[in-house]
Amino acid sequence: MDYKNDIRNLLKDSKNIDLATLIESIVHLYGENLTIDESVLENILINILSEDVYNLACFINNVPEARCKLNWHYDVIEGEGYITLK
Repeated sequence: MDYKNDIRNLLKDSKNIDLATLIESIVHLYGENLTIDESVLENILINILSEDVYNLACFINNVPEARCKLNWHYDVIEGEGYITLK
């Protein structure tokens, strides 16, 4: 499957999205009845982002000290995840 292209087609009016929106998009595209097995979701995210970028995205979104200083976003057009300072 071409996950990045599927997401690009779904979110054609978006440039940058957060991790929650990326997850919602994956569930919409590949889930059943708006649910998806956690291991399937994680494998898709790792396939899209790489394991290191996935881990960084989770860290930034789940650790308040990181979240208050850093932003993580997925560039829909480029198909890449980026970290920026707030």
